[in-house]
Amino acid sequence: MTGQVLRLDVPGGTGAIVNAGHPLPRLVRSGRVEPIGLDADLPLGVDPDAVYRVQRLTLGPGDRLVLLSDGVLEATPEGGSAYGARQLHELLLGSRKLAPYEVARLVVQEVIAHRAGDLADDVTVVCLDWRGAAS
Repeated sequence: MTGQVLRLDVPGGTGAIVNAGHPLPRLVRSGRVEPIGLDADLPLGVDPDAVYRVQRLTLGPGDRLVLLSDGVLEATPEGGSAYGARQLHELLLGSRKLAPYEVARLVVQEVIAHRAGDLADDVTVVCLDWRGAAS
């Protein structure tokens, strides 16, 4: 089983993340969408002696952080192609002015439509905006 744990210091915009084989979070910054460069550790349960690394994360004012399950990227309709990173990135750029909860809802709706309503996996999305430190 894959998973991620994120701890974020909201006032400071810094955090720590552990990635256990999960899709990389996306950072929307300055008109671009990029996967956050994390090293993925083994999925949970693969090796009882696995050590999971805590990695640092820093957000800047105006950043949007999007965490998602593999069911988003891998959603594939019968005889079609996966929803994929390109479609996700286009949607995230096109929805930049929406509130985070609306973006999460939109991603889920798009993936369900891509699969014609027949989901084979979970579709989980968490989206947050960091506006900068409070003055």
